[in-house]
Amino acid sequence: MKGQFFIISTVIMISALILITNYLYDYGKTDLTNVEYMQELNYISDIQNSLRSTATISCDGGSDEMLEKNLILANDTLHKQMLDMGIEFKIVSNLDSLNCPLSIPITFVMKSAEFEIENTFSL
Repeated sequence: MKGQFFIISTVIMISALILITNYLYDYGKTDLTNVEYMQELNYISDIQNSLRSTATISCDGGSDEMLEKNLILANDTLHKQMLDMGIEFKIVSNLDSLNCPLSIPITFVMKSAEFEIENTFSL
């Protein structure tokens, strides 16, 4: 009778350990050692450079209307490019109220199934 108790207890303990391991497995799926392979982080500086150069070129032209149109066009282009890669892109700041001596912070948000990034920078 004692041998049966040890066999049954061993089976129950192994089953419990397998169930706990399977339950906790999803919490360890994010491998933090592979963060440098996330190419999405490189998009942040590319978007900032694109919006800054658009604003600089538009302000060199000397027109607030040109600035507004070009930033809206850049926003639409970036939105389409990011959407093609499966990333939702949105500029949170109001692009209609910008004037040519720029010192206004711009905030944009990038979302996908794996991440959400909000970034604020100054033009």
